[in-house]
Amino acid sequence: MSYEACRTIPPVVAQGCISKGQYETIAGINTSARLNAVVLVPDCFKGDALEAHIIPADTDEKKKRIGSLLATSANVERNLGVLLAAVPGCRVRFPSVNKWGANGLCWGGKVSLAAKLATVV
Repeated sequence: MSYEACRTIPPVVAQGCISKGQYETIAGINTSARLNAVVLVPDCFKGDALEAHIIPADTDEKKKRIGSLLATSANVERNLGVLLAAVPGCRVRFPSVNKWGANGLCWGGKVSLAAKLATVV
């Protein structure tokens, strides 16, 4: 499933954002625990994120770049496995957390939904 906004609106680059707290790596995923919340911040693309100028995908070259990313770094099945593999480690590291959820925007929403479906079936 793909949404028009995901294909046509370039990503926003935040400037002046100041990091608070520190990351801890659990099962290969950056995590941050603050204010009674645990936030997993995976770099699923391992630095191979889609460049802003690729959107909109109005040329064959841009479409090829998107297809390549979706077949490799942004492969949903692979990243779903990474996310699901991290949960047991996080449960051990943060035993007081008794409810877990996932949230994502655009592509991350697809992975989050896939994780939910994988855990209820």
